[in-house]
Amino acid sequence: MKRVDERGDLRTLKLANPELLPEQLEAYLVYQRSLAEGLVSANGPPESAAFVEGHVAALSRSGLIPRELEAVRSIVRRYAGVRVTLLRLQCRLAALTGQSELSREETERVGALKAELQRLEASLGQRDSAGTLALLASREAEVVSLHQKLGSLG
Repeated sequence: MKRVDERGDLRTLKLANPELLPEQLEAYLVYQRSLAEGLVSANGPPESAAFVEGHVAALSRSGLIPRELEAVRSIVRRYAGVRVTLLRLQCRLAALTGQSELSREETERVGALKAELQRLEASLGQRDSAGTLALLASREAEVVSLHQKLGSLG
């Protein structure tokens, strides 16, 4: 019975997350690029006036309203966060499987990494539609790069 409840919860999550449109993603990327440029030039903490000014300027350039920004940000951050984690795990897996001989512990770690990779891949489709995921995948390099850049600045 728990399994049925989980499926229902996942359907509810998908319904609660609207389809991400190409123009929304583009506006959000404009926002992120602008914010990143502003943070690099301001060189201050996120609480600083320069950060606030940068956010306001980036929001204005993007054409998004705050409510839209938050909705898009939530979708893009979730996707980018999972993709970054997947990339890290894939690197670890490649390093382990590239060895000529694996110890029993390393073999177990390989199995655990593969299971975690499968779980994360599956998690991407649990909340967002196939169209949203395809759109994000089409811009993945930029989405992930900006996510990492802003994460290291703020």
